[in-house]
Amino acid sequence: MRVKLNPSQRKLFLADNKYVACVAGYGSGKTFVLILKMLYDYFSNPGANLCYFAPGYQLCFDIAYPMLEEFLTNTKTPYHSNKQARYISVPGYGIIYFRSALKPETMIGFSILSAYGDEVDLLPYELAEKVIDKMMARMRQRIEGAKNQLYLISTPEGYKYMYHNFEKEPLEDSTLIRMSTYDNIANLPDDFIPTLIKKYPKSLIDAYLLGKFVNINKLGVWAEFDREKNRMSVDSISSVNPIHVGMDFNVGKGCAVIFDIRQPSSDAEKVAVAIDEIINTFDTNETISVIKERYPGKSVIVYPDASGSARKTINASISDLSLLRDAGFTVRANRANPSVKDRVIATNTMFCNGEGERRLFVDVARCPNLTEALEQQVYDDNGLPSKDGKYDHVTDAFSYPIAYLFPVHKLRAGIAKVQGT
Repeated sequence: MRVKLNPSQRKLFLADNKYVACVAGYGSGKTFVLILKMLYDYFSNPGANLCYFAPGYQLCFDIAYPMLEEFLTNTKTPYHSNKQARYISVPGYGIIYFRSALKPETMIGFSILSAYGDEVDLLPYELAEKVIDKMMARMRQRIEGAKNQLYLISTPEGYKYMYHNFEKEPLEDSTLIRMSTYDNIANLPDDFIPTLIKKYPKSLIDAYLLGKFVNINKLGVWAEFDREKNRMSVDSISSVNPIHVGMDFNVGKGCAVIFDIRQPSSDAEKVAVAIDEIINTFDTNETISVIKERYPGKSVIVYPDASGSARKTINASISDLSLLRDAGFTVRANRANPSVKDRVIATNTMFCNGEGERRLFVDVARCPNLTEALEQQVYDDNGLPSKDGKYDHVTDAFSYPIAYLFPVHKLRAGIAKVQGT
């Protein structure tokens, strides 16, 4: 196979340790090298079985599987593909298995030479450890002249499996390779890095651009919020129309945050200002009543907890979302909530992106409970925003509209085609 690798990619490809780990920024080409290495090992060792695993089958079938099929098709290599059984095989060679790291119970019943794990640090530490231990137990195939290897790559997501096992207390016969987005700049669109810096919060740029471990959890959930820099006092809210409302459904602890979404000038990007809060209502009907009382005659757009379509706070036959629609409110909700991580990233990016731009503000005087929650909510032991009932309800209500209106757009540099010789 003829491909051109940059120095850091070459270092990853040629690593001959038993355990090889790579933490890398977005667009650094880490997945490309992982697949390339898997292809090389497969065709260099006839009869060798290999396994690619990732956090969910969607990642397997969106990236790795089509890359392998494209290579085999372009090189006119006959192969058998079975997506239901999740494997690809070539006559005269072994089997390449695909497994979801979210289902460690499926990692049984086969022996492999080597394993290749993608985006390992998206997994909670305990799950990553369980999955990788199971994969190591599968690596017992013996091929003359070949070495059993475990290749793991990931964008760093705090101090998780990659940090603990390859930097803090490295496994025996292991190596850790760090790749920066800048290393692969020759293969990226001109606006890729500037866009990344603009679309992600400053606290994550070191991780997502330079491949560095960042103690995300100790920063506090809303790390980019600054009481003074993100303060905007609203003299009058009578002219705000429509009002945008983030809402969290909790019996006895219902919360809503009211926003003004404004565009400072015709050529400026929109900004969001939290101008009011409604705290600890008994149910959805009470929240609706308070909104109508405070904002009579206003057009109301609600961005609720998407799970409200199945939850019922009053009548067993009426969902929370139906109550909002019946009240005359416009409801904007996706079929499912975004991941908590994406919601937090989207909100922190609006507070302050990598360029220092701030587009999300809070009227601190009108929203004292929200302000306190943004300053004090921390992560729990599982790396998720704490759910102690003190701060989470109001921050959930606050962040739902932001995640809907200003979502995280995952940046992909694209995967280069691998051509046969």
